[in-house]
Amino acid sequence: PYIIFEVLACIVNHLRFGNTLNAKGYIYNSLTLHYNNIVDWFLITLFFAEILVWFIIKFKNKCIFYTIIGMLYVIGLFNVQPFLCRILLASAFILTGKYASKCFTSKNQKLLIICIAASIICTIFNNRVDMLKTLYYNPVLYLIGSFAGTILIIFISQHIAKSKLLNFCGKHSLVARVLKERSYHL
Repeated sequence: PYIIFEVLACIVNHLRFGNTLNAKGYIYNSLTLHYNNIVDWFLITLFFAEILVWFIIKFKNKCIFYTIIGMLYVIGLFNVQPFLCRILLASAFILTGKYASKCFTSKNQKLLIICIAASIICTIFNNRVDMLKTLYYNPVLYLIGSFAGTILIIFISQHIAKSKLLNFCGKHSLVARVLKERSYHL
């Protein structure tokens, strides 16, 4: 998908803005992760995060495993290199979601209410979060809101997993996400 979306972005940029870059410039941007389409950072981040998760899951010792997850959060939040920061945090959240989905069931209504309240409070008191620019403002509120949001999504997904409409939307959400940015310029 990354290559297809980058090629489409190059064509749209060329048609919309004229000859701002030659073919070598577009290829260079794509290969060096200076994206021609602003939302393509998300695809690359998930790709590398999934590879990292694949290696981390190999650890059978739970103490080492949870220590690695904690280190991913800490290094990800306080790293100055945005590309690495996004990959580490994405890996940590993927692992958290994977193991939290086994622990939390939709029968625990008190936890659901706590998660809704925590998400709302963290949204109100923390500024806008931007993973592309690695702006998290208050890291503690960011993590609390993220964990609460993750658990909330797990609760919701347990109730709507069999919806055909939502399955269709989920299958096509990546295309909608990438084309959204391009549609602003057309």
